[in-house]
Amino acid sequence: MNKTEKISLITAIGTVIVAFAVGIQSYALLSEFESINRPWIGITKFEETPENKINYIYENFGKIPNTDGKIRVVWTEDIYDDFIEKMYDKPAQLEMGVLLPTQTLEQTINDLPLELIQKSKNGDPLYVGVLIKYDYLDNKEGEYGTMMEFVNGEFSIVKTWLK
Repeated sequence: MNKTEKISLITAIGTVIVAFAVGIQSYALLSEFESINRPWIGITKFEETPENKINYIYENFGKIPNTDGKIRVVWTEDIYDDFIEKMYDKPAQLEMGVLLPTQTLEQTINDLPLELIQKSKNGDPLYVGVLIKYDYLDNKEGEYGTMMEFVNGEFSIVKTWLK
């Protein structure tokens, strides 16, 4: 191999390395762009209504709207290990539709038995889980879930997650 061939080989190897590095950097930038420019839907507040029901307020904190969404709600008096998994198994109770950036909506949990709310106001804990799954851009999926404890008229977060 003469000197010109060696220089050509080194140049070709260098070009491949640079192209690989540019590809990795482009992927990282695209991932960062997508994580910033997407819907981020989450619950901002749980509250008890004067009618002894529980409301939750959710909002799109992202920069674009979702294209569709479903909400599942579960509750129990006794917390157990697979409580969160149960949220995924339950059929959606609410078709959320599109939520625009900064848009806020309120939802009432209508089928929660009044006697459970009354018991929790008297000191027995009530655990409420809400799972919001939504779609956006080209069949991408987002998710927000939370599990709250309601006892003595107060809500506290047990667990929250998002994807």
